[in-house]
Amino acid sequence: MKYPLIIACALLFSLSAVAQDSQANDHKSSIPSAVEILSDTRGVDFGPYLGDVLKKVRENWYKVVPEVARPPIMKKGKVSIAFAIKKDGGVKDMRLLSPSGDLSLDRAAWAGITASVPFAPLPKEFNGDYLALRFHFYYNPDRGSVDSSPNPSAPEPKVEILSDTRGVDFGPYLGRVLHDVTRNWHMLMPPVARPPQMKQGDVTVEFAILKDGTVKEVALAKSSQDVSMDRAAWGGITGSTPFPPLPAEFGGDKLQLRFQFQYNPEQNSSKETSPRSDPDPKN
Repeated sequence: MKYPLIIACALLFSLSAVAQDSQANDHKSSIPSAVEILSDTRGVDFGPYLGDVLKKVRENWYKVVPEVARPPIMKKGKVSIAFAIKKDGGVKDMRLLSPSGDLSLDRAAWAGITASVPFAPLPKEFNGDYLALRFHFYYNPDRGSVDSSPNPSAPEPKVEILSDTRGVDFGPYLGRVLHDVTRNWHMLMPPVARPPQMKQGDVTVEFAILKDGTVKEVALAKSSQDVSMDRAAWGGITGSTPFPPLPAEFGGDKLQLRFQFQYNPEQNSSKETSPRSDPDPKN
């Protein structure tokens, strides 16, 4: 692939993950991060690898998000950092490209990367010496200030609730889950599903969200018969965890879901993407 290549537009991270650590689960704002590949990928699909990198950076960044970026202050800011991952997973040439104007915000973004080193070694099939990246960290952005356009060749996954909702309206909650999963899935989408190949396929993944937002019982219910597309769908879910805690009024132990991911569906195919809240869904 030629560079620079933008991997998705933004991967949304929710402050609810930070809030769980601080016992303040009422945080509602989001902190997105976007990543660009600046060097030649030499034809290698870095989607799965970057999914792991992003997850690790996110977790370490959340641990050090400063108080000024949390309620009630909710300070806004954007930090851009460039660095290169070496073959062995080490990092070099790290530099601050665009500071936020607040040293504490800059330091938190910087630490999100440095605390994640070493990363996993670069994929064996990549014969380059390093992978150059640019990370963008957004603190409490205004709605619409970060490009969130969906991938037109891959609509939102279809969602079905497989367990008893016990009368709780899961629409708002699943809307947020669907949003995060879709973004992560699009970020991991393999080259075969992108132009010019535009390979078609369906992947179905089932999983359960526990009360605290963690996930278990992830299972591939239907394969696309293409490992790269299956992995992207799987990573769309696992890369979005932990989700927000289940609604407080829900008395169950877990929410069981089925996600159907469609790659490049026919234009006249059904586009039922809204979450279904019936306990006994039918296809």
